[in-house]
Amino acid sequence: MMRILTVVHSLDLGGIESFLLNVFGALDKPDLQLEVCCTGGRVGLLAPEVRRLGIEVWCCPFRRNALSFRRRFRRELQRRQPFDVVHGHVGHYCGPSLMAAQQAGVHVRLAHYHNLHPGHKNDWMRRMYDRWMKHMVRRSATGILACSWAALRAHYRDQWKSDERMEVIRLGVPVTALQNADAREEVRNEFRIAPGARLIGHIGSFRAQKNHSTLVEVARRVVDRRPNVRFLLVGDGPLRSQVFDQVRRCGLCSYVTFAAQRRDVPRLLSAMDLLVLPSLSEGFSLVLIEAQCAGVPVVASAAPWAWEAVAPAFHTYLRDPFDVTGMAEAILALLEDAERDPSLSEQARVFGSQFTIEASAAAMLAAWGYPGAVAPPDPCEPGLRYLVITHILRGMPRRGD
Repeated sequence: MMRILTVVHSLDLGGIESFLLNVFGALDKPDLQLEVCCTGGRVGLLAPEVRRLGIEVWCCPFRRNALSFRRRFRRELQRRQPFDVVHGHVGHYCGPSLMAAQQAGVHVRLAHYHNLHPGHKNDWMRRMYDRWMKHMVRRSATGILACSWAALRAHYRDQWKSDERMEVIRLGVPVTALQNADAREEVRNEFRIAPGARLIGHIGSFRAQKNHSTLVEVARRVVDRRPNVRFLLVGDGPLRSQVFDQVRRCGLCSYVTFAAQRRDVPRLLSAMDLLVLPSLSEGFSLVLIEAQCAGVPVVASAAPWAWEAVAPAFHTYLRDPFDVTGMAEAILALLEDAERDPSLSEQARVFGSQFTIEASAAAMLAAWGYPGAVAPPDPCEPGLRYLVITHILRGMPRRGD
């Protein structure tokens, strides 16, 4: 029996948490025992579904005290021994748990990065704290994983190509559910979208990282040119009311619809004509892969992570996330191009369908050292990988690039 402990902040609704739930469901190995530790103080809304898979979920709160957490986590490991693998999904904050695992004699200790930036206030005290966390990761991790080359490079600028511990595990999606969803009219009726309207979607939490303020300005320019376009913003978060107020001030209430956080992403995507993601930072962006797998063309930020998550057919529509005019022009151009060339949807579908849950599960098993497991090839073929790395080294293009 091989015992794996997955460490997350919580099992709340979110892209990474949903991804892990799907991976757990795909790991059909009778000699594999999984447990999940939540360090955020609560297990989250997805915990019942994880438990239904026969996976124990328990808490060991971080409470902003790394040394105290490390002691408590080590005691939990020793009490629940033996674990063969501790796999943390909290970036630099894996440091204390991996160091505790090292002290408890766990042989495989993995730190997994799912974003380019921590997403919190970046003052000097926080930077010092993050450096300390990162130091613990580098000292105690046997493997350092990320969802993209861009994420690895963002955190390990000098080591991402030379440190043998570093690997990329792509985020997979439920391909069959996304490609078989057929709820276009049902969803559009639910949100009162007129039959002839073009629907542009955005799926993501209302946080600064997602750049909703720019998206609203982009929407204003798009509807000025094409009044039959509607926007559907799906998600929740601390900035939701602020974005709603911005929409109202811009006079866009009849053009922009808000939907709460949803579990039926395949249904929603089947009703969309295009998905836009002007994020300031992502690790890889699961929603871009989901959209393309569903055959939905995408416009996104011209950032290193997007070159990995977007089919080559849509690279020409990537724009600086602060370039409101450029992003609006890209949306308008892609709407026209997709209407004229239906093969764009098929190219999106072919690209997205490479990122399967089964491939992610196989890569995870290989990282854990499961006997006979082999990591599948990276869906970024050699030519695209060269392009990706070139753009990572260049960084994000400036306006006009």
